Amino acid sequence: MKWLLVLLISINLFANNINNVKNIVKWDDKLIKEYKEDFKRYILTNNERMKYLKYVWRHAKEYDLGYTALAIAWEESKFNLWCVNTITGDYGLMGINVKWYLVNKGIKANYWQKKAIVTRLIRDDEMNLNYSLSELMIWRNKLGRNNWIKIWACYNGGSVPNYYYAKRILNRIIVLKRYLKLK
Repeated sequence: MKWLLVLLISINLFANNINNVKNIVKWDDKLIKEYKEDFKRYILTNNERMKYLKYVWRHAKEYDLGYTALAIAWEESKFNLWCVNTITGDYGLMGINVKWYLVNKGIKANYWQKKAIVTRLIRDDEMNLNYSLSELMIWRNKLGRNNWIKIWACYNGGSVPNYYYAKRILNRIIVLKRYLKLK
């Protein structure tokens, strides 16, 4: 009986913590300033970064995911500047996690097959972006079109939403909308 009480208290604390975490996803002047400087210094002044920015925009806007995809590409790889993260297992333009890619695709890969998939995630921008867009659409369909904070949080955290990630995406979108003129 004691374990049941402990379990109920733990669930209540966890639920309250999730609600408190959701509240952190808001406009953050410090992040806005940091992202604005980063955007002006490393993105707007670099033709290669701008090429990737335009590429993501062209492909994502038709799904009503333009700014979201731009913010994710910026967050995950700085528009393909850092397309390899061996610590987290995230690869390519959109920072696709190879472990979850394999799980979601139902692929049982040996060492060499996994290396081949990682190589493709890094080299094939179209495949990388399309996978990211399909995952965003799955979350949008599941959570509702206007539930962007949770869509971003679940895109990164799956069934355990990452609201800190959502906060970074929101603030990157604010900077993108303010300083980037796209059609």
